[in-house]
Amino acid sequence: MKLFFSVFLLFFLNQTILLAKNFTAEYDVKTRGFSIGKLFLELDIEKTNYEMSIELKNKGLFSGLYTFEGNYLVSGIIDKNKIYPTQYKQHWITRKKNRKVKIIFKKNKLIQLSMAPEEKELPRINYNDLEGYLDPLSSFLNILINGVNSKTVDGRRTYTLVIEVNKNSNEKKNKITVKDYVNIWADHKRNDLEYIEITRKKNKDFELPSEINIMFKKMLFKLNRN
Repeated sequence: MKLFFSVFLLFFLNQTILLAKNFTAEYDVKTRGFSIGKLFLELDIEKTNYEMSIELKNKGLFSGLYTFEGNYLVSGIIDKNKIYPTQYKQHWITRKKNRKVKIIFKKNKLIQLSMAPEEKELPRINYNDLEGYLDPLSSFLNILINGVNSKTVDGRRTYTLVIEVNKNSNEKKNKITVKDYVNIWADHKRNDLEYIEITRKKNKDFELPSEINIMFKKMLFKLNRN
């Protein structure tokens, strides 16, 4: 579940948000018709700097079946529409996992990756050579400002985020898929995330999505904004 929550978080942003200074949103997380959690988002963005924090926690009558808690934070620089993250942190907790990830960037070059607990496996790629990669949150901001696919690293894996746009007369839908998936610490290339689909009203300069659908491990998760 950690991957799809980190992947979608900035997918609904567009260029008009660059004029804003602060946005907040709260979402109910549901699957199979039952509420299992809440997601809280705060974004501060100005002409040359941005910062975003995410809090995610299981909640509700059936939340015990899906125990999770996540905190995400990214900060960086915007220079002539180019996105340069400086620091990305995440903390993900389930019944079986309690993991922290910290990535330090300098001009889109990964210069430090640390995890707690430390990974026992040897890396399958030399992640210190990664250049032109962004963290998941910054990567989506890059897609929607510049309209290009974005290479991404989240500490566990690398992949390319590919955006598709599908519009009709009443609503605007965006779809994202994950390509070129590589696991840094394991030999397998399994990617459990099938797609993310976000729905907004058409002809709006900026609007947070009313619904986000995520297909993950053959299960559909719905995030509805309060």
